[in-house]
Amino acid sequence: MNNLQRRRELFRAGDYGLLRQLLGMSQAQFWSAIGVSQAAGSRYEASGFAPETITHALRLTHVENIDFRTVSADNIRTTA
Repeated sequence: MNNLQRRRELFRAGDYGLLRQLLGMSQAQFWSAIGVSQAAGSRYEASGFAPETITHALRLTHVENIDFRTVSADNIRTTA
């Protein structure tokens, strides 16, 4: 399994703590990259649950390596 597959697997499982450790980041680094405090991130890691907007930002930033702050409605293609 390659690194991207492993990141996707951990994300889908809600194992944000292991994902963060795989990336070699502290809680403060990992969560602040998506605008979340370390304290809130710690709660998300403990529960394995985060609000939908947070999980979208987390997936883009830490799984897909896309800076979510550059994504806008104009450059998102939807499929029916």
